[in-house]
Amino acid sequence: LLHFSKASGSAVCRLAQAAGCTTWASDGNCGRRQREYADGPWWIPVSHAQSVWERSRFAYPDAIARMGSGRSNCSERLARAPQFHAVESTLPGGVPCPGFFTLAMLRPPLERMVSHSFELARWGLVRPRKQGFCSNYSHMRRLAPAVYDNYYHRVLLGERVLGLPPGAITSAHLAEAKRVLSSLQLVLLSNDASTPATLQRATGIANFTACRDTTRPAPCAMSDEDSERARRDNAHDLALYAYAERLAAQHVAKWGAGMG
Repeated sequence: LLHFSKASGSAVCRLAQAAGCTTWASDGNCGRRQREYADGPWWIPVSHAQSVWERSRFAYPDAIARMGSGRSNCSERLARAPQFHAVESTLPGGVPCPGFFTLAMLRPPLERMVSHSFELARWGLVRPRKQGFCSNYSHMRRLAPAVYDNYYHRVLLGERVLGLPPGAITSAHLAEAKRVLSSLQLVLLSNDASTPATLQRATGIANFTACRDTTRPAPCAMSDEDSERARRDNAHDLALYAYAERLAAQHVAKWGAGMG
């Protein structure tokens, strides 16, 4: 699983475990945080972490050259990996490993961003707390730049892109991200009604439900001004999500027809 944070990846992990798949961990995160994998979430630069715990669980190196250092290559991963595991940091080298059946689940970018704001706050990563989270886009973008600046591109395209400064993602990266996304075996939308049946047909993972009830209003939202800034700053992610919608429709049709 290429696990985009706050797009139902943890739910898929738990359901894979319920289906009998072996995983690295018994909890709801199927990624491995140890240095040789570094597959846990990368949400904040290490310079923004304020404890060893934060550095080990959520932080990525400030220097791009250090991000891929020590991460296992594809052949090592294929030899050692359990039946199901997740990469939540960034795709190693920006290339899907051959030999794996790789799936990704996406969620509308701004909706995912607001949910991620709650997650950062839940883990105590929003400082100072009085700054808020949903209602202070500028502060959150400074705190966790990778999360708030074309996050899907940064997870798809590997270490050399994840560490770029805000505003550095270009149309060339968008074209590359489309190529990488289209090379995955299964791309689905976390809130689409066809996702549970398609996921089960393709992987045997059953009982999936959407990451949120889309008929209920979100518990908090960005202001109109912040939403407009977020759309402008994340224009490439919005374009990539539109492409993912078309790609997911193709995958739903493929698996609905019983093709492997």
